[in-house]
Amino acid sequence: GMIDNKSVTAGSNGRQMDELTKQLVEARVKRSEIEESYNQVKAGAASNYGSVPAVVRSPGVLRAREIESENEKKLAEMAQRYGPKHPKYVAADSDLNAARENTKKQIQTIIDSVIKEYAAAKATEKTIEAELAQSKGEIQTLNRKEIQLGVLERDAATNRQLFETFLSRYKETAATSDARQPTARLVDVAVRANVPV
Repeated sequence: GMIDNKSVTAGSNGRQMDELTKQLVEARVKRSEIEESYNQVKAGAASNYGSVPAVVRSPGVLRAREIESENEKKLAEMAQRYGPKHPKYVAADSDLNAARENTKKQIQTIIDSVIKEYAAAKATEKTIEAELAQSKGEIQTLNRKEIQLGVLERDAATNRQLFETFLSRYKETAATSDARQPTARLVDVAVRANVPV
């Protein structure tokens, strides 16, 4: 589990953390933008959704309102010519009601998409935050292990140096002790004779 190339590992973790930080900033910006629409949707729920910018800008809602407006004109024309029970008036009224229902469905679709998009943006932000926290934890663990590795490397270098010193001294001692040993040895001590031989 030791690191062979610290710079490569630290560099890749640093790049990963930078990338996650960048993604988190982008996710927060996106969530913030969507949150604005979401808050407008929540505020619009109290009155109506027709004034919510996301609804107003929607091409589907714009087209549905155009159709609704056309049907209102058609009904107004029918009201001038025929009575409320005339089949053409009833058909125009039915078309107008269908157009209004279609507009409501289009608006509800936009509202639902804003709510889902906001929930997805929040979930993405939380996921990236969790990944960033995990990455920070891994980097901190890696830093602690690098510190421990440095201590162990210094201990190993010191022990290696001591061993080499002891080994060189042992060799010196062994070499000098072999050189000083006499070729003869004293087996018995000489004793002076009492009587000359």
